[in-house]
Amino acid sequence: MLSKFYHLIFLSIAIVVLSVTFFLWGGHIFIGDSFLPFRLFAYFLPWALLFILPVCIYTFFSKQWILFVLSLFPVLYIFYVYRPLFLPAFVPKTSASFHVLSYNVMTWNEDKVGVVDTIFQQNADIVLLQEINQTVAHYVREQLVDKPDSSLRFFSYKANKALAIASRYPLVPAKLENALLWAQIIKTVTPNGVVNLINVNTPRGVSQYQDHWNAIVAYVEAANSLEEPLILSGDFNTTSQSRSYAFVEKRLKNAHWEAGWGFGLNFPSPARKLGAIMPFVRIDHIFYSKHFVAVEAGTLPFTGGSDHYPIFAVLARPR
Repeated sequence: MLSKFYHLIFLSIAIVVLSVTFFLWGGHIFIGDSFLPFRLFAYFLPWALLFILPVCIYTFFSKQWILFVLSLFPVLYIFYVYRPLFLPAFVPKTSASFHVLSYNVMTWNEDKVGVVDTIFQQNADIVLLQEINQTVAHYVREQLVDKPDSSLRFFSYKANKALAIASRYPLVPAKLENALLWAQIIKTVTPNGVVNLINVNTPRGVSQYQDHWNAIVAYVEAANSLEEPLILSGDFNTTSQSRSYAFVEKRLKNAHWEAGWGFGLNFPSPARKLGAIMPFVRIDHIFYSKHFVAVEAGTLPFTGGSDHYPIFAVLARPR
């Protein structure tokens, strides 16, 4: 009798989980991100396995075949969607590569030494910084740019946007430099030619959706207007399954999806309470134009006091 009772409970839970899953999944496919529950489902899609996979296993062993098939379908879909992150990446022969670091410092982060150490350990050629306050920005310039033994020789800071770029190569103004509210646009002159850099800090996709979407559209329009090779990087405040991410990916490739391994979760860090457990989403991205290929990409294991783990990519020109 007791086992039948528990069986009924588990069966009821399975039906509820599947009903909610198909409602959110279908809503996201047919309606998109405009409704908050559908938007959140896209944000946390990998975590849906925590609920669906046990249902799939239970219904298989209890021989509830209809429910098993219904639960198996979203499980296979999630594995299919994220398969590029767990398969070996094919990297064609390339010319000399350069290293890009994208790092949301966090506006109220006063750990100047930690920020500089984080940047220094990666030894990147181009560093794009978001949410960097003036105190930290000045310290970064002093420690990484003004010192004669530093490889980062050039620095551009937009105080009103809290965005900064440090580079091994010369930085020169771009004609769209002041055009975007949530971005810093500049050119860097590398040994292999000019590269346009768009450094962004996007409004939150969950709580400020319209501003978020407007910013994403502006980034893509800016990318379309720039003819040279381009890197679009920073805090996008959205994950890979959102409508806004897909809009960018129509124009540019994502380094982590091309050359990274695993989910690469980078937010939040222990600087936020929930981050004390682990990061649970990836909202920072490095996109690049067809002029490059991604050789390597990943997420750093340290934060320098920020609530974001920095991300990096090694890009190169195909031969």
